[in-house]
Amino acid sequence: TFYNFNPALVHHAIPKAWQTTTPDALVAARFEAVDGACRRLLGDEVAGSDEMRRAAALARTAAEEAAQRVAAQQEAAQRVAALCSRSSPPCHP
Repeated sequence: TFYNFNPALVHHAIPKAWQTTTPDALVAARFEAVDGACRRLLGDEVAGSDEMRRAAALARTAAEEAAQRVAAQQEAAQRVAALCSRSSPPCHP
């Protein structure tokens, strides 16, 4: 579970992980694992269907849009924080 996640342990292991694989290979392995799991659970006919490809495309579009919106919000928050750091207290964004 994520409840016992130890960031220090992961931080220590990451440099060695990149000696073993590459980010591209890791992402490819994740996609392969998900594809295999979907095919086992849903069957090849459903997992490889036009409807599933359409659903995947819609999910990707939604995720990309959400990522852009989060990035825009983070940029706005950073601008407000920069303005607040230059103003005299209290600064209430």
